[in-house]
Amino acid sequence: LPDHIIAASPETAKRIRTILGSRASITTAPNGVDLDVVRTACPDAATTDLVVVGRLIGHKRIDMLLDAIALLHAEGMPVTCRIIGDGPERASLRQHAHSLGLGDAVDCRHDVHEQKEVYSLLKAAKVSVFPSAREGFGIAVLEALACGLPVVTTSSPDNLAQHLAARSARSIVCDPSASAICDAVRRLLADHNFRSADNACDEDLWLADYTWDAMADRVAEALLI
Repeated sequence: LPDHIIAASPETAKRIRTILGSRASITTAPNGVDLDVVRTACPDAATTDLVVVGRLIGHKRIDMLLDAIALLHAEGMPVTCRIIGDGPERASLRQHAHSLGLGDAVDCRHDVHEQKEVYSLLKAAKVSVFPSAREGFGIAVLEALACGLPVVTTSSPDNLAQHLAARSARSIVCDPSASAICDAVRRLLADHNFRSADNACDEDLWLADYTWDAMADRVAEALLI
């Protein structure tokens, strides 16, 4: 093991200490976000109700999000969703969407390469949803919050992104089920206060703690230990 460890989140640091003991030398330096680039990104013209960003792999549980959208459609709430990302589950997720009758409601974007384009697409949505069962930090959640979006994510024990969402008064951490995600999305779409960009500026000032300058300072301090 190294003399000193840099962990991506406080929760990851705690888990490392349970293995190595309390004497382990650990610095927490989360992934950062460029808030200046976020601020200058303009919303994409193609709007959507929901958005999710991530690699299309099983533990991201995007299939569960699709199930939640199907429940909303069954209630007479025809929400739309944009899936940004690529991975081995791409074809099966498209097939799942079609099997649920959501072919026209789900926009799959695996062609996004520039970070600023991700921010533009995020800003074109009303609510960001991250149903992942496992995240060591959750950079996509942090970026969505920085873009002014409320976040729905789950309380799965290994989803450490829930701790980021819990810091935002505009976001919801719910049970890891399609019905719970459905309820949370319905609530956020109905409450304009949750979707207010002004509220994002006022309530999420803590995001400034995650700038790359702040993270670079933490890493520099760790190198001197």
